[in-house]
Amino acid sequence: MTKEQFEDRRFAAKTAKVIEQANAIMEEYGGDQLTLRQLFYQFVARDLLDNTMRNYKKLGDIIRNGRMAGLISWDLVQDRTRGLTGYGGGSDSPASAIRTASYSYKERLWETQPVKVEVWVEKEALTGVLTDPAYEHRLWYFATKGYPSISSLKEAADRYKRQERRGESTVILYFSDHDPEGLHMPQQVGEMLEQFGVTNVEIRRMGLTMEQIEEHSPPPSAAKAGSSRVDWYQEETGTSQAWELDALKPAVIQQLIDTEVREIRDDDLWLEAKQKESRGEREMERISENYDAIVEFLDDLEGLDSEEDDDGDY
Repeated sequence: MTKEQFEDRRFAAKTAKVIEQANAIMEEYGGDQLTLRQLFYQFVARDLLDNTMRNYKKLGDIIRNGRMAGLISWDLVQDRTRGLTGYGGGSDSPASAIRTASYSYKERLWETQPVKVEVWVEKEALTGVLTDPAYEHRLWYFATKGYPSISSLKEAADRYKRQERRGESTVILYFSDHDPEGLHMPQQVGEMLEQFGVTNVEIRRMGLTMEQIEEHSPPPSAAKAGSSRVDWYQEETGTSQAWELDALKPAVIQQLIDTEVREIRDDDLWLEAKQKESRGEREMERISENYDAIVEFLDDLEGLDSEEDDDGDY
C-alpha cells in the first residue's frame, strides 16, 4: 500500500476516526481497489454513516484529504471513470517483444467447451470486481450500464446463434441491483434474445438476491418513486425497499462467479487446453531466448536465395 504525503493537514477527532475506519474497511478487502461508492456503502452497512448524498460527498472529501495528507493509501481507492488511455507503449527490441508476448500468450480455453459462460453486470463501476475471476477463468464480461442497448443485444444474439450452429450454448451470469429495474433487466434481456431467435442461452440471475440481502445485510433504500415498475416490484418481492449491488463485498461477487463457473465448465477439456497453452508459452520463450541465432539463420537463408537468383539460367 502506497501512502504519500503532499499536504500538511490536521484533522478533527471525528474526521480522523472516519479515516481510521476507512483504512480498516479497505484492509479487509486484501488489497482490492474500491470505488468511493463501494466504500460508502460499507460505511452505511456498518451503521457508521447514514445513507444520504450529503454523507457520500462528505466521505469523498475526507478520503481525498486523507490521501493528500498521507494517511490513506493511493492504491486502494479507484476512479474507474477517468484515466490515461492510448498507444504510447512499446518494446526495447524484437526479442523483448516476443518475450513479453510469451507472458501474455493465451489459448482460447473456452473454444472446446460446449457450454460457454459470460458475466453481465448492470453497473460499469463494478467491472473492477470482475477482473480477478474473469482473468482466472478467461471470461468475457459486459457492463450493460442499466438496460442494454438494442444494438448490444442484437450483437449478442448473432454471437449466440453462431455458437448454436456449432452445437454450443451459453450461460449468462447476471448481476444487478435488487430494485424494480434490476429484477426486470434479466427478464427483458431474455425476452429480446428470444425475439431475435436465440434458443441456446440460459440467464442465471446471480445477484443481488433476497437471500444475499438477508445473509449480508446491505443498507436498503426506497425503490425509485418514478419507476413504472414499482407496483410490480412490490408484488414480486413484498417490499418497497431496494438494495444496490455495490453494497456486496467484492469477494462475495467473485466467489459466486467462481462457484458457478466451476459447476458449468468441463474440467477435462479445460486441462487439455491449459496444457496446450503451456506448450505454446514454452515455444515462444525458446524463440525469444534464441532470437539472435534465428535472425542469423534467416539472414543466411536469404543470402542463399539471393545467390541462386544471381546465377540465372544457363
